[in-house]
Formats: sequence, C-alpha cells, structure tokens
Amino acid sequence: MPSLSQYANIQLEDQDGLQAWLLAHRFRHQTYAYAASHAGVSTPPYDFQTYPDDDWFARHASAHLALISFMAPDSSIDLTILSNFTWDNDQDFYTWMQMHTLIHMRLDEGFGIF
Repeated sequence: MPSLSQYANIQLEDQDGLQAWLLAHRFRHQTYAYAASHAGVSTPPYDFQTYPDDDWFARHASAHLALISFMAPDSSIDLTILSNFTWDNDQDFYTWMQMHTLIHMRLDEGFGIF
C-alpha cells in the first residue's frame, strides 16, 4: 500500500501526480476504515477518488474526524485545515497538503502501518 508521504511536495498543476495521489489516498482511507471497523468505529463512506471540490473537503474532513482517536499524539496537528483550505491556489494547496500528509503520518503510526 503506498505511503502518502511521497506526495507531500506534489504541485497543484501536476494532474498526473494528483490522480496518482487520489488513488493512493483512497487505498489508505480504505485501510483505515477497515482497521477502525474492527475497533468498532465507523467512518463515513464517500468517493475518495473524485477530484476534490468544496463538498469533497468537508466529507474528507469528516472521515478524518472519525479517525482522530487512532492518531498518534501530535500537538502540531490542525484538523481545521482540512476543511478551511481548498485547492484554489498554490499556497492553499501547499498548506493543505503539508498538514494532510502529517495527519496521515500520525494515522499510519497510530494504526501501526509503518
């Protein structure tokens, strides 16, 4: 299963890279959902592969909120970035991607994936 860390510096204009990231991201969330279900936690289902729009960001943030109890502790995590920043410009994309990558690193640690 691909790690999302390798995509941390992807550029907003890189459509092929974004498609690869969306696929890797979908697999990662499927793994989290499966592991969480074994612990009695359900995550909201949604299409992780559809290109992000404003609704995608809110649904994605909800999925992360459902997983928060599995995250390794990190006081620098700010989950509000997931829904307060969209991919409207390079700086917002970069800010979102950096925090999102950190969140996934802590989830991977919490689930014992890596």
